Amino acid sequence: MKFRVDVEGGEELAQALRALSTRASRAVQIEALLDGGELIRKRVARTMPRAAGAPDIANEVNIKAVRRRVGDHPMDVSVGIGVPKEFYYDWFLEYGTVRMGARPTWRPAFDTLAPEALGVIGRAMWTALAAKGIGRTVNAPAPIQSLGGLL
Repeated sequence: MKFRVDVEGGEELAQALRALSTRASRAVQIEALLDGGELIRKRVARTMPRAAGAPDIANEVNIKAVRRRVGDHPMDVSVGIGVPKEFYYDWFLEYGTVRMGARPTWRPAFDTLAPEALGVIGRAMWTALAAKGIGRTVNAPAPIQSLGGLL
């Protein structure tokens, strides 16, 4: 399952990230995305149906940085939350089948926690930037000003 959120605004944050080298900026962004994504990963794992016996799909929900593809901008970063291929049936659980009703966990977790995850991501980025000697120039209440009408 793949979700994408494009954040509008936060020009000050973008300028601060551009002040770093590409490698350092990507590292800050990936670490912050992993921190924010962990909230969603935990919710999915907690609400995923459990079955008797091992291995259990709920124990296999993971998060990791996604490798860049050819043609991606050097500053594009992504993290993925998912399950290993042998647990492909999470798709059937999420959307249901002809014989089984849907038991969604991914989308409800995202819909519920996206605003909180964005706050975690913003705070993590500013904390990492402050550790590198880059501070905020204005005292705004939050580094991310708009979700572009996505939520």
